[in-house]
Amino acid sequence: MPVVEIGRVAINFEDTGSGPAILLVHGLGCRGEVWINQLPLFAEHHRVIAVDLRGFGRSSKPTEPGSYELDRFVDDLIALVEKLDIAPIHYVGTSLGGYIGQVFAIRRPDLLRSLVLCHTASVSSIPARVRAARLRALNKKSMVHYGHLVASQALAVHVRPAVHEWLCEMVADNDREVYTQVFNEGLGHFDVRKLVGAIRVPTMVLVGELDRVIPAAGGRKTAALIPGARLSAIAGVGHISYLEQPQEFNRAVLGFIDEAERGTPARPGRVKSDRGAANGARLAASRRPA
Repeated sequence: MPVVEIGRVAINFEDTGSGPAILLVHGLGCRGEVWINQLPLFAEHHRVIAVDLRGFGRSSKPTEPGSYELDRFVDDLIALVEKLDIAPIHYVGTSLGGYIGQVFAIRRPDLLRSLVLCHTASVSSIPARVRAARLRALNKKSMVHYGHLVASQALAVHVRPAVHEWLCEMVADNDREVYTQVFNEGLGHFDVRKLVGAIRVPTMVLVGELDRVIPAAGGRKTAALIPGARLSAIAGVGHISYLEQPQEFNRAVLGFIDEAERGTPARPGRVKSDRGAANGARLAASRRPA
């Protein structure tokens, strides 16, 4: 996988397909590989970049204080887009990646063609009980135990066991100290509610109706704050719809991107859930974490 050097940080990413560029930005504890159900389909008509954020996957893991403030992530992605010369991009970010996306859109709207914010909010809104349980586990339990805690919080109860285990393994593979630093620096004081009204690029906010990590209410409020933003809700999913119901997620995101490219006005939408074969259908053993 290619790597871009940005100052003293090496950013790893997957680069596939051709056409207008889509940048996929994962959430806390994951890596670019988490987009396994999106990469092949999205790459049919687009160049797709799935990044490992600093601190995750094969990217550098600095430990200096302040290394994981939101602006540091944004700096990395701006530099990546400019070095690859792929602007304007369709930005698709989930959870922490959605936090980063909002700051990116505020700072450099000229680099964006559209903005998709998934399972996120404009202010740090992880429920206190979820945050407390995670911090306790990080301090006292193994990362394997922590991975199971995160998966149980993030996924809807009906998700296939293979999807649950794959996510557990990915989270457990993280460096505990770096993960804790990102959790505190990147999520602790995030609040752009007074700033997102300046976003003018076509925007869709996607929520999972059963999300217990960043409840759907946070996404709905974000959509209301961004002028012209579309709100799409996926029924029957938690915090990881792109793994839980990838067909529904892909239809919503690619439909919005297509409309953004054609200049069609955004409309509110609701995506129905099918709990059958779509549930993690493309999860391939060959792409499982090592």
